[in-house]
Amino acid sequence: MKRLIFASIVGSMLALAMVGNANAQNTNDVTLESVKYLQASLAISQAGMLEKANLNYSADAHSKAIKDFKRSFKSATDERWSPVADGYIATFTKDGIKTAVAYNKKGNWDHTIRFYGDNELNADVKSIVMKEHYASKISQVEEIEMNDKTVFLVHLEGSNGRKLVRVCDGEMETLVSAAKN
Repeated sequence: MKRLIFASIVGSMLALAMVGNANAQNTNDVTLESVKYLQASLAISQAGMLEKANLNYSADAHSKAIKDFKRSFKSATDERWSPVADGYIATFTKDGIKTAVAYNKKGNWDHTIRFYGDNELNADVKSIVMKEHYASKISQVEEIEMNDKTVFLVHLEGSNGRKLVRVCDGEMETLVSAAKN
């Protein structure tokens, strides 16, 4: 389990680095600061801290972040706010999808990560993945929305082992491959 969590975090960092490189001419580059937010989001979500973290958001989180969250996620209930080094993360679960939304210290949205299974995965993305990995099963998906880009990290399990693939802009790349012991 620790390997899977570590692979997920490492894969996410690689995915963001690749998105940042692809946007080199864009003013919305992925920054080191953004990567720190993502790392904190993944750590909170993957470590099961969604239930433990809870700020009094009206007193502790930035009012701009709260306003944006309420406007962007109207159907979210029972969200929990967590402080991180460079801002805040709001987490909630709806219809089996865990969501972590990161804001910087000024209350500006930074990124959103959704965690879910293969049933919720976009059909186009699923088709891209399964075309090459037809003998594998999708165990988990992280959908990362940042800087007008959406990156899907898809965890696969098969008879030969596990893989973590990244899908962005219709292109797929294997980030981590671990043979079965």
